[in-house]
Amino acid sequence: MQQRMVDAEGTYVYGTKPVWTDEEVHIEDSRIFKAINWYSYKYDRSNVKNILIEYFQEFEDEKYITQIKSYDENKIRSSVAWICDMILSGLVLVDPKSIFLDKIEDLKKNPRKFIKEVETLKVEKKETRKISPMSRVRRVFSKIICELDNEIDDFMINGYQTNFSVKKYSKTIKPIYGKMISQHYQSLLTELQSVVDREDIELVESYSYMKRSELRRFVKFIKEIVDIFGQVKNKRTKKKATKRKRVAKEKIKPKKPKKQADIQLKTVSITDFM
Repeated sequence: MQQRMVDAEGTYVYGTKPVWTDEEVHIEDSRIFKAINWYSYKYDRSNVKNILIEYFQEFEDEKYITQIKSYDENKIRSSVAWICDMILSGLVLVDPKSIFLDKIEDLKKNPRKFIKEVETLKVEKKETRKISPMSRVRRVFSKIICELDNEIDDFMINGYQTNFSVKKYSKTIKPIYGKMISQHYQSLLTELQSVVDREDIELVESYSYMKRSELRRFVKFIKEIVDIFGQVKNKRTKKKATKRKRVAKEKIKPKKPKKQADIQLKTVSITDFM
């Protein structure tokens, strides 16, 4: 720590730390504000908490030390720490209602103002976009086409030969994609067939890098893809029709028809009852 020096007029020499002699009792606020300016110029916020802890160890109850340690440095006014350091250096504040003492009391009585705020991590809810069935079908279809295109490229690189089994691969594909794949490669097959038949001169020239035998093998490979995937069908297992058991009907005895004689009423003359 630098040597403490004060001149006769009570002003501070530039570059030296303000000091307070024992003879000084009534010190004007203007001198304290000048001292605060010196601290603000020479010190930074990294010294604030250390000075406050040293002050409270010397003059206050130890229970406040843990309180000060939990404070956020950015919430504490640095001028309060500078005043505490002045008191440690010999400054005596006689007036109990001093504004400088009030700032120190505020640290003791209002911990909520200075305590660190616990940052709560906000979990952002990601909106899950619903994929339509058709877009899902297109996505899977494009993936299958990409795999088949790679096999076609390998077929051409390896001298128009391959160990790839189209039939075996087709069994791993859902029937919904079979017709789509067949239609996709049908245009290529038509183009290659026209080259073999020499129907279009421009197309023949574009495939001139292939030998006649290589072209035929290429046509055969594409035709196999078109035919096999075009035959992929849904394998629906037919359920056996369950026979319903006939419930035997209870035998109902036929009712005997009433005789005609019982039905007809006999006419009797009134004189018989007289």
